[in-house]
Amino acid sequence: MPSQTPNTKSHSLAPEDPFAVLPPELLQAFTLHLDDSPALLPLLLVSRYWYYSLIDTPLVWTRLTWAHKAPRDAAVRRLERCIRLSGAAPLAVRVADGYGMHYAATAHATGLYRLRAQMHRVMSLQLDVAGDASMYNLLRQLDVPVPLLRRLCVWNASRQSDFAVGPMPGLLSAPNLKMLLASNLPLEFVPADLTLLKADVSSDVGGSQQLEAVMLRNANTLESLRFTGSPKNIADSQLLGTGCTYNFPALRDLEVRGVPLGSLLGHMRAPSLITLSIADVGTLASFDLLHSLPCLERLDVMDFALESNPSRQLHLPKLRRISVRLGISTTCNILTQVRAPLLELASIEFGPGVDPNADDNETLHHAMVALVASSPVLTTLWYAKVTGKRTGVVTRWEVDVDEFREHIRAGDCDAREPRHHPPPTRPRGLSHAQSA
Repeated sequence: MPSQTPNTKSHSLAPEDPFAVLPPELLQAFTLHLDDSPALLPLLLVSRYWYYSLIDTPLVWTRLTWAHKAPRDAAVRRLERCIRLSGAAPLAVRVADGYGMHYAATAHATGLYRLRAQMHRVMSLQLDVAGDASMYNLLRQLDVPVPLLRRLCVWNASRQSDFAVGPMPGLLSAPNLKMLLASNLPLEFVPADLTLLKADVSSDVGGSQQLEAVMLRNANTLESLRFTGSPKNIADSQLLGTGCTYNFPALRDLEVRGVPLGSLLGHMRAPSLITLSIADVGTLASFDLLHSLPCLERLDVMDFALESNPSRQLHLPKLRRISVRLGISTTCNILTQVRAPLLELASIEFGPGVDPNADDNETLHHAMVALVASSPVLTTLWYAKVTGKRTGVVTRWEVDVDEFREHIRAGDCDAREPRHHPPPTRPRGLSHAQSA
């Protein structure tokens, strides 16, 4: 029965003890709200029922954190006890160093030594380094074979750049490593055959040629890919040939922001994509990627140049949300060519350097009419303008979609002879200014 205790010793509780009636499932649910297993140790003192329930459940002791600014022997003892209580269950370990701790310090070195001895059980590992701490020194302590490792997070915010000292053959050569989340990790350390890759390449960790090589190395297995960075720190390249096509058969989520990968994105084919977000990627060769996305549900395209506008219709049968912030000509062309019968929300935005004139407004109006006419379930259409380059203040107006449809049915929105000029706005749809 759920209300029965896992150990008969807990029956010695007094009948009036309120904790004696809590089922073990509820007690385990409480433990999920704690960050790490050492935080569970005070719960052992609540009652004998809690004590025996927790020590008989190894899985609640598998989340280990070693992130003490000045670890003491008591912290080491807590860590050792959690390791013992976890039994042989796989571990999720987080190690943080933001203070440049001396690795010869007895308590800190002992804690890392205890974790190093358990690396053969680690399934998820997160390493956080900041300030004067050294990521390489931390990796050197833990770089041992990890046969069960599937998820590795490396957040490197250190002021020291010492990765050139040597590679990490243990961690990044784990046979089961499938998920890598990294910040400022040199690209030569990224392994192959990943299913999830999220990397912040804001620092100068390599050019777009290396980023392309990382993507192609994982092309057959990637399911989720996210690159964020700063184009000022990443040199663009034209590595890929114009006649090449690169297939990513398993890719479902793709986000590239601030990384000049237009040469590769223009030649990608990812038929399983569900979400696609491209922003500030330099110059995109073409939108051929959008012609083979039967599963795409969300599309965000912002702040890049397009060598050639779409010349044929973009059939996106499952698209539900689209956001466009490009040049006027490109934006209008995309809105005109999109055919999305399930589209529910559309957002059109122009940056501070774009100031539409009367002719541009008329062209944009045609595109909005075409979008509304081809999207029978569209309920929300936003028109936005960035009014300050430095402040990034965005002012949005909501277009009355129902009014648009009434004019279309009445024949007042003929694409050849428009009678209304955009942006069609209504005071009730005017939103407050927002910071981008």
